[in-house]
Amino acid sequence: MERPDNRTIWNNASVTGLVLGLICIAYMLLSLLTVLPGGMVTTFLNFALWLCKFIGCIAVMRLAMMKFASANPGASNADTRKLGIFSALLSAIIVAGFNLVSILFITPEAMQETVNAVLSQYAGMLDTNTMNSVEQMMGKLPAITFFSNLIYCFLYGTVLSAILSSNIPSKNPFDRIDGAQTTDNQ
Repeated sequence: MERPDNRTIWNNASVTGLVLGLICIAYMLLSLLTVLPGGMVTTFLNFALWLCKFIGCIAVMRLAMMKFASANPGASNADTRKLGIFSALLSAIIVAGFNLVSILFITPEAMQETVNAVLSQYAGMLDTNTMNSVEQMMGKLPAITFFSNLIYCFLYGTVLSAILSSNIPSKNPFDRIDGAQTTDNQ
């Protein structure tokens, strides 16, 4: 059985990464709609949305790895881990890019309100020089958010792919390393 090449892995990873990215974008858009004044119901709704996204991303990654392993009989656990890592990278780029667009163009006033609330909360504790430094840093907040989101999503996906790929494809402890069948000599 022939192992899949990097092109095959990247092709599968691009589809998986796109699906994972779209799930996360749908979550972000739905959570924007649930910004309602209200306590417990809004909190529960946001938690339910996050839980659906969390479980959905795990299920999509696992399903993609299993489908890849069944379509490529020569695939090893390392190949499925590569698929997961590449998918994580692509989805992280999509999610971080959409989050940047959201911060800069869709909801820039929400970001400014959050920054103003934080600055007003700490204004009494900080001196003028520190406040000026913090205000200057806030101009770089979209870039900081982009890269931190990119790194977080990639690391999460990498850890998830390492965990899931350990048994995809399933290992047969009775197979020899070279794939030859063992026979009993009588």
